[in-house]
Amino acid sequence: MDKLQVVPATEALIRRMAPNLRQDDLNELQAHGYTDPLIPLLMGLHGEVQECVIDEAGEPVVAWGIGKSHMEGVGFVWLMATNEIETHKTEFIRRCRGLLPGAFEKFHTLTNFVDVRNTLHIRWLRWMGFTFFPKRKLYGSDTQDFYEIVRIDTCVHQ
Repeated sequence: MDKLQVVPATEALIRRMAPNLRQDDLNELQAHGYTDPLIPLLMGLHGEVQECVIDEAGEPVVAWGIGKSHMEGVGFVWLMATNEIETHKTEFIRRCRGLLPGAFEKFHTLTNFVDVRNTLHIRWLRWMGFTFFPKRKLYGSDTQDFYEIVRIDTCVHQ
């Protein structure tokens, strides 16, 4: 990425990013039952993979990661962004597929749920090769529909 850099996510970057999340990301977190976006973002720091994409000024634009599941080889992929992603979307999308191969060294399956209203995330997940299942309501969210998403590694790692 020319103006963007991928760096390890840190608590300081996450704390700077949380108040600036896109409205669609805030809506999705609220549909999951979170009233404070900082809590799930900080929880993401405990995953196996956690990275931030920062701009030329060192400000976080995107945070993403993969949390461990209780099932061996299955990880929960997540991504949150600020409105700055719109400024850098072409640059981000051009290189983002290169972010996943490292995750498949630890996981054979990546999965999660995405709010059907979060069209930017849906486009990103499709671009990244995820499969979508029919929309449904999640436990704890009786008013909002989600798509379950999954991507299975097609290579065998030994």
